[in-house]
Amino acid sequence: MPIIGIDIVPKRVSVKMLPYDKSFSIDSRIAHLESAKSSLNKALSAIDELQAEASNNKNELKHLKQSIQQAQQDKKITERHLSELQKLKSVDLSTLRELSTPSRKQVAIERLIGFFIGIVASLIAAAIWSLIK
Repeated sequence: MPIIGIDIVPKRVSVKMLPYDKSFSIDSRIAHLESAKSSLNKALSAIDELQAEASNNKNELKHLKQSIQQAQQDKKITERHLSELQKLKSVDLSTLRELSTPSRKQVAIERLIGFFIGIVASLIAAAIWSLIK
């Protein structure tokens, strides 16, 4: 019957089958069995540690996925707000241009009013000049 030899290296477990030698005494066989038992216990504790680490990684991955989803939702909301602000900006600029730039009709009316005021001012100035002279 072969003897099992187990080596434990961090995050790796190797199992070796050692040849059975009849020249081994019962004490050496018991010592090998104790060594195998100790190695198996170490292997089990290493498996438990790996399982705990895998569970922690799974939980961390779950939290990261939730964070990514929340960030994507925040991005969509921010993009919507940005779009609304750009629309308001364009509306405000067009309204400001309309208010600050007079139309052709307004310009024509102002010129006509200015022309008639100029005629009236000339008549008043001529009347005053004829009264003074």
